[in-house]
Amino acid sequence: MFFMIGLSKQDAGSVQRTVEYSQQLMERLKAGERFLPFISPLAPFIEPGSDAFESPDKLGYRIFARTLAEHRDLLLKPSWKYVLNYETDWMTREGIVKATYAAGLGMNDAKEKTGVIAKEAAQAVRDRTRLAIEAMSKIDTAMRSPDPESSLFALRDELRDLSESTVCDKKELDWSRRSFYWSIPKAGISLLLGR
Repeated sequence: MFFMIGLSKQDAGSVQRTVEYSQQLMERLKAGERFLPFISPLAPFIEPGSDAFESPDKLGYRIFARTLAEHRDLLLKPSWKYVLNYETDWMTREGIVKATYAAGLGMNDAKEKTGVIAKEAAQAVRDRTRLAIEAMSKIDTAMRSPDPESSLFALRDELRDLSESTVCDKKELDWSRRSFYWSIPKAGISLLLGR
């Protein structure tokens, strides 16, 4: 089950309550093979054509890129915080980033507590998340410097390895033929056909 961060009327407190709810579900449903929750931001963009993109004021969104060129420019930014094409009345870009890391750590702890992931895997996610938070801070400092481009260039090697598997282990997203998830479409078709 996937939960989103950055929705209309959602604040950091409601994101945290989603993590708590997920833990309750994991405890009740004996999570792992049958139930595995994830939480992540609505990223990188609110899609053009969607209600939130076309009428952002009505839903409490602020859109930072409207054209293809503006979206392309965002994709060149140094971190996912700066790539986001939106923020809400309830969470700024910075708030979405902080809520995402807090939720990722909370979901990781809940998965460890309920036995969905091993202690070592949980610690590895905590370590990567801590490094990602530190990297975000360094990027923010570089972006505020008199010469952001040179400051960011100096960080490139240090930051390159942090670009994947931050708030969950990449193996948790395995949808290969060997994983439980591969059977979901077949099960859905069987249900529809009454088999």
